Amino acid sequence: MTLAFPTGQPVEYISSMEDKGRFVCTGRNGKIAWGGASGTGRSEFGPNSTDSSAALYLDEHGDLMVEEHMQVHMNMLFGAIPTGTAKHYALYRFKRISD
Repeated sequence: MTLAFPTGQPVEYISSMEDKGRFVCTGRNGKIAWGGASGTGRSEFGPNSTDSSAALYLDEHGDLMVEEHMQVHMNMLFGAIPTGTAKHYALYRFKRISD
């Protein structure tokens, strides 16, 4: 993806799709979403697994919207008994600057 700014150099971003557990989707209305399993980790109580997703799109006013979702699925050390899921959600709005 290349972003061109009227007063500066263009900026290029190259994405790698090497991880088959992740996804990238684009819609007819220009919404880009990506995410999937993020990996595993540990806490003092036992193993955890995480998944996350994000979306980038323009709303009906032309403002840039960014959504972020993340979940941490926690388990006990012995028996891998599920103990709960912590969830995080964030929505950011970047207002369009009018001429």
